[in-house]
Amino acid sequence: AKANGRDDDTLAVIRAAQAAARQGIWLVFPAGEYVITDQVSFSGAMAGVKGEKGNLIRLQSSSKRAGFLVRELSERDPIKDPFLVSGLSIECQVTYPDQAAAIYLIDTQGVHVVDNRIRHVQVGHGIYVRGMSNGINSTRAVAYNVFRNNVIEVEPLPDHDCFGIEIEAERLLPAGESSPRESWLRRFVLPDIPVPAHDNLLEGNQISGAYYGISFLGVRRSLVQDNKLQGQIRCMSIQHQSHYNVITGNELTDSLSSSIHLAYGSSFNTVSYNRIRNNRARGEGLLQAYVGASKNDFYMNEVEVGSEGLPKYMIYCAVVANENSFWGNRLSGPAGRAYIAVESAFNSKLRRKSHRGYGLRGADDHFTDRGMYGVRIVGNEIRATSMNVPVYVLAQVGDDRGQYPLLMCELSGNQVQWTGRGPLLELSESQAGLLRQIKLVGNEFAPVPRRDQLVLPRGGKHFSEMVDRAIIPQIEGI
Repeated sequence: AKANGRDDDTLAVIRAAQAAARQGIWLVFPAGEYVITDQVSFSGAMAGVKGEKGNLIRLQSSSKRAGFLVRELSERDPIKDPFLVSGLSIECQVTYPDQAAAIYLIDTQGVHVVDNRIRHVQVGHGIYVRGMSNGINSTRAVAYNVFRNNVIEVEPLPDHDCFGIEIEAERLLPAGESSPRESWLRRFVLPDIPVPAHDNLLEGNQISGAYYGISFLGVRRSLVQDNKLQGQIRCMSIQHQSHYNVITGNELTDSLSSSIHLAYGSSFNTVSYNRIRNNRARGEGLLQAYVGASKNDFYMNEVEVGSEGLPKYMIYCAVVANENSFWGNRLSGPAGRAYIAVESAFNSKLRRKSHRGYGLRGADDHFTDRGMYGVRIVGNEIRATSMNVPVYVLAQVGDDRGQYPLLMCELSGNQVQWTGRGPLLELSESQAGLLRQIKLVGNEFAPVPRRDQLVLPRGGKHFSEMVDRAIIPQIEGI
């Protein structure tokens, strides 16, 4: 390779990669400026890939994919003998609409992508990991891969959604369905993942500017820790039957929508000790579980919204999102619709301003055919600064297709400092009697609310046995 920044080095790099694969040795990029205009495969018995100090790799193409493709590696122990991709400095100048990624992994096990810098991602992904084994050989699942200390800077072209790091297991959706959302809306049940990705590690990465900074689709038993994500649309999206993952110790700054978003059947995940700082949010819940995401545990997270931020919610849980727990979290700053909201459905025709569907003009209607139960909001600390939005909303929602109960939810042991203006608690029923078995015990409010600051259906009398009157003696009438 000439590595002078002008001549096309693609053929030389391909030949070098093929030679390294045949001989079982390293492919090394010495100092220099490389121009690559096509996909280069890292495969076979190659020992690994590393960039020496001073390397710069420019990916250039407007008519085809350009980048590095890792696949069909020779059999090796994924734990004891990982394949390393390290030290590459990549500048993305690809504008081809179907660009996959700067570093694209297919059916990989034991690949470590470490200490790389990927800049100016305009289309596609910084790092994309995909399962494509077609249900034939489960041992080829995406597994035991490590993504550590990579820097990914995304600068998307107009009308393009770019991603920082995405892991996507093989997803065999029913014929005619192209996404988990489409599958859900047809039958309100998602197909399982035939070959889930599992046991992957994302640690210490820095990602900025993406639509999703980190995205999981069908990922199990993986760890996401100590990453720094800034300026995404959503910092982290965990979707389509992604189970048993641990998301902890991450710093998430200035997402426009959710900071951590769980949806489409993603369950049994732990979201803990994350630090969320936001001064620009305008949509969704910063911590969010909805559309079939059940039995997830959100605890000990810190959420702080600055004076310029206005997320709809700080915590939001809705639509068959059963038995999620939110405990020990600390929330502060302004919110646009409520601080914590639990709703059984979406219905844009509702006139209630705290509802997620309010003003969406039907975009998210008809998302369920059943009710929801068992959400726990326990031991959180809330410093609410918004004047006229509820701190808490528990809402049973119906639509023209049915009524969807909200049952057996708990709001206990929370401490709230609030302005004392506007509503504190809003309980809402689309149909009388379908919001029930609600436990409201041991919550403390400063200042203590007036009775008219509790919005209660039918006067709230059917909740009376569930209320701890010792904490709020001023409202004995309910």
